Amino acid sequence: MPRPVPEPIEFLGRTFTVVIDGPDADARYSATIIEAATGRMLTKTPVRGRSEDDVRDRAADVIRTLVTIERLSAIVVAVVGELAPGATVELTEDARALHADVRGGWVLSPPLALPREEITDPDADLDAWAKYIRDYLTAYLIPAGTA
Repeated sequence: MPRPVPEPIEFLGRTFTVVIDGPDADARYSATIIEAATGRMLTKTPVRGRSEDDVRDRAADVIRTLVTIERLSAIVVAVVGELAPGATVELTEDARALHADVRGGWVLSPPLALPREEITDPDADLDAWAKYIRDYLTAYLIPAGTA
């Protein structure tokens, strides 16, 4: 059986290596995703699909989703660092949204929630989302005790 051939996928200036393997006993393919620059696996478990094309498309979707969330999370942390010295950011995510709240002498009221479906849409304008984050934090981030 031939060895799987690593395939590069680039997104937002980062390169990932996707290695597709299969089919397995269930006629499914799997793909591992590794960030080329760091060697870090992007997911704990392989992405699965019914064909090589299916698993390749799913891997690309996973990369787009996770890298977008990482990028927007980093923007939140950076902007809070600029606007609220000493504050810490609490980032959480669920199936619906990426959530951000602030602690350490500052309050973000209401906490920021970025709709996951919108921010991970392939047509999403990430620069516009970055501006939205900055504008939101500028408007709603205040020193604790002043609210």
